[in-house]
Amino acid sequence: MNRILGLLPNSHRQIELELMRRLINNNRINEMIYTENNSKGLEILNTRQSVGSLSEMDQFGHDEMRRFWIYSRTIQESTISGKEPFPGEMLKPFSENIPLSADGILDLMVAYYNDTYENLKFRKPFETDFLNSIIIPLRINKYCRCRIGSEIFGSIFSPKHQKSSYILTKFASEDDSIDIYPSQIQFFFVHEISTNRINMENHYLAYVR
Repeated sequence: MNRILGLLPNSHRQIELELMRRLINNNRINEMIYTENNSKGLEILNTRQSVGSLSEMDQFGHDEMRRFWIYSRTIQESTISGKEPFPGEMLKPFSENIPLSADGILDLMVAYYNDTYENLKFRKPFETDFLNSIIIPLRINKYCRCRIGSEIFGSIFSPKHQKSSYILTKFASEDDSIDIYPSQIQFFFVHEISTNRINMENHYLAYVR
């Protein structure tokens, strides 16, 4: 337990109080997620501004926490479409210009973009079935880890970070039931593509089994 507590961000000044504040906040969030309570009260989690390394935990405001809470409870109604700003950062080590072809991932990317951008049509290179469709670029930048807030997620891309690569994922079935599966992040990647045929835009993604 001391090893786990020692890994949590703190200012090295009032460690006990800071760890207790984090535990209280996490318990409050878990209570709202796993009970029938609504999201009222999330605003109390960011009433005090942290400093130093603890400021990473406070970059998400009340509105962002409420939106994430709603997504976690009602994923059937919270269909994600289009794009939004990425709140984290990809961490090294990384590999540049990796071909987007292994394990059928190119087919998955075509399906992902077609589902995400409902008014656009995407296809693989050299296909001619669809006119006015956007061709998927064949190169990605592959990353080992990703940081969101104060939490770092690993992947099997780097063996020494595999312990933080295990996650639970929620899926909405066709009958509207929610299934939760243990999963593992294979790697993170950044894919650059143009959705308006003019400007190239980065998409920050994870490949999960």
